[in-house]
Amino acid sequence: MGAAIVAAGLLMPVTKAFALWDDKLKLFVEEKITHDDNVFRLSKNVDPATIGLPSSGDTYRTTSLGFNLDAPVSRQRFQAGLTWNNTRYNQFTGLDLTGIYRNLRAGFFREHSGQDSRST
Repeated sequence: MGAAIVAAGLLMPVTKAFALWDDKLKLFVEEKITHDDNVFRLSKNVDPATIGLPSSGDTYRTTSLGFNLDAPVSRQRFQAGLTWNNTRYNQFTGLDLTGIYRNLRAGFFREHSGQDSRST
């Protein structure tokens, strides 16, 4: 089953990012499959069975979806983002995690080029 998912992922065409509101709002969905040979960062001299682990490695899947907003208004820039992550381990299910990352910033441009300069 896992090989079929990998094969399907390799055959899918790459598309451009989906953006709205004149590229100020970007929506995204992402799926990652990762294998870690040493999840708990055990020493090479430690046998995982001695501490009750079947092995030191595992494969996990992370699904992410969210948005990023970058909207300049006059000489200010408003930035916001929200990402929902869901990580699921095949073997070490106690490490499964669902989390939300929020980001909200507002600020002034440090430099504004192209502005008219007028002298009297």
